[in-house]
Amino acid sequence: SQWFEYDENVSFHLTRAHEEMLADNLKEGLMVDLSAFTNPPAPYQVWRGAPFTITNPRERPTSGIAVCGGRYGKQSVAGFDVDLWRGLSESELPQGVIPSVASVSAHIFYQVRCTHVKLLSDLTSYLQDSSGNSPLQLPKQVARRAVLMIYQPMGDAAP
Repeated sequence: SQWFEYDENVSFHLTRAHEEMLADNLKEGLMVDLSAFTNPPAPYQVWRGAPFTITNPRERPTSGIAVCGGRYGKQSVAGFDVDLWRGLSESELPQGVIPSVASVSAHIFYQVRCTHVKLLSDLTSYLQDSSGNSPLQLPKQVARRAVLMIYQPMGDAAP
């Protein structure tokens, strides 16, 4: 996995979208379509996710057919274990990614290829299907990655 920082323009729009979601008390949803703020247009969207429990019995470790690593009963967002975000410590990131005065948001964000949004929705539905009756038919791996929002405090205003 490779960590990188969005440019200033994208960061600005992500911050505004996040603030709007907080003001509207939204726990999940599309934040930004990166194609609108990148040149050439990046084919990705950034979403805020809400954790859910994997309830599909096909995801039991003993099933032999688990699509997501046999994580039945665990919390997930976008098919990832929520510990990916919650358990992340600054020591696990490349040096300099988080300035010493900054902090990482407790909210969960992810980036998904625009053409894979429906695939990710299908994956999420499959993971939440407690009947286990609907096998997952993904034509390809869902292109997605975790996103961290890093907050840096504003400097003191000049007198």
